[in-house]
Amino acid sequence: MMFETRIACLSDKESIREIYVSAIDSGTALDEEYWDRLIEAGCLIVALEVGQVVGFGGIDVNATEQLQWLYVLPQNQGAGVGSAILQIYLRSKQMKKTSFALALLLILTASAASQDKSKSDKVPIDPDQSYLVLSTKQIKTIERELDEVAAKGFRVLYGAPTQQFDMALLLKRVQEAEQAPFCYKVLATMRNKTMEKEMNEAASQGYRLLPRTVIFKQGLFTAELVMLMEREPKSKKSYVYKLIAAGKEVKLHKKIDESIALGFSPVTMITIGEHVIVMEKETEANK
Repeated sequence: MMFETRIACLSDKESIREIYVSAIDSGTALDEEYWDRLIEAGCLIVALEVGQVVGFGGIDVNATEQLQWLYVLPQNQGAGVGSAILQIYLRSKQMKKTSFALALLLILTASAASQDKSKSDKVPIDPDQSYLVLSTKQIKTIERELDEVAAKGFRVLYGAPTQQFDMALLLKRVQEAEQAPFCYKVLATMRNKTMEKEMNEAASQGYRLLPRTVIFKQGLFTAELVMLMEREPKSKKSYVYKLIAAGKEVKLHKKIDESIALGFSPVTMITIGEHVIVMEKETEANK
C-alpha cells in the first residue's frame, strides 16, 4: 500500500499527539509550545492514508543526522508506514548516515510493543511472597497494578528510573489482604507549576508524597518529573506542597529559607537542568 508523506503542519498536531499517546500512554498532557516549535521548525514528517495521519517521524534539529522519533498507529504497523517515513529521511542529506540507527529503532519499537502486549492483566504474586518489583513503560499501567497489589497488602518502598525509558517500584507486603489498602497516585508532568498543582490536589484528598519515588523520566519525546503519592488507611493527616527551583545555589538557598519561614520543610530534591526542591508542610487534620 502506498502512503502520502509530507512535512507536518500545525493542523496535524492533534493527530500526532493521539498517535504518540497510543504508543507511550504517558498519562500526562504534553507541552503545547514544544509541539508547535517542532512542527514550525519542519522537524516532523507525517504519513497519511486516505488523508488521515497514521504515523509520524521526527529529527532533533540540534542533533542533525539523528532520527529521534518514529511512531505508527497499531492498526497500521507492518503495512509500510514506517518505511515510507524513513525514505524521506534517507533522501535527506542530514540523514544519510542513519540506516543502522533507523533499523535499530524499528526493532526496539516492535520489541517494546510485543512485550507490553504479552503482559498478563494480573500481576503474578505467590502467597508467601514478601517483596515485589513493578516495572512498566506506561504510567496508567503502573497505577492499575499498584491498586491491584496494594489490595493484597503491598506498600511502596522505593522508585527508580530504568534504561528503557520506564520506571520501576519496589514494594513490601506489610499487611493482610483483608485490611484497608494503601492507595496511590502517580503524577507525571514536564512543568514544575503543574506538578505543584497536581500534588496539592492529591494532598487535599489525603495523599502524601513518597520522597524516595521521585524520578526524572526521560522518554523519546518528552522529559517528565514523576512522583508517587500515597494515602495511608484511616490517616487523618493533611499536607501542602511547594516546589522551588533555581539554577544558582545562592538563589535557591534564599528560596528555601523563605519557605521554611512559612512552615515548610524540604523532603526531597532532584536536579534536571536546575535544582528542584520539594517543600512539605503539615496542615490541620482532615475531619
